[in-house]
Amino acid sequence: MTPQEDGDDLWTVHDALTGAALGRVSLGCASVGSTTLPHAEGPCLSVDLAGGDGGGWIGTGRWEDGRPIVDVRASPYGVLADVHPDGHGHLTVPMEDGRLTVCHLPDGAPEAVQEGDFDLCGGYLDADRVIAKEFDGPTALFTSDSLEPICTVSYPPGAVTDLPLPNGRGTWTTYARGRLQSWRTA
Repeated sequence: MTPQEDGDDLWTVHDALTGAALGRVSLGCASVGSTTLPHAEGPCLSVDLAGGDGGGWIGTGRWEDGRPIVDVRASPYGVLADVHPDGHGHLTVPMEDGRLTVCHLPDGAPEAVQEGDFDLCGGYLDADRVIAKEFDGPTALFTSDSLEPICTVSYPPGAVTDLPLPNGRGTWTTYARGRLQSWRTA
């Protein structure tokens, strides 16, 4: 993303071999930071566009008919956490309201919500499960379609339990105080 003179961010597509810009499109917003996540199946990317003082935007972009296309919509409370391994939806974690939300792609319609006081980390452990941690609570697994609780995660004594970050293939890492640990379910 690059800013324009009018303040809107641009999405620029580059040729992977030469680095030449192939096309640009305005995102219609001015973010203070962004994170891009690829879709495992398909030619799309999703982008979280942080808005600064709470809220922001979530966009889905693709290359179509020789030009970039990006659909951006407001996300006043959720931050893009992860894209479902099959690309049909994404998970948002809370910016302000503490809820996990599964959203349909491409329209972003909420499909499932889990109330709680969830941290900003979490995502799809695999196609069927989501992993997330409450700020002062446990790490738990939920179904990926309805966010129904499956179980809480039990770590051994002395384990790092902060910032669970899944890879979508059944494992996740945790990180705190310079220690990174990798996990999988039994």
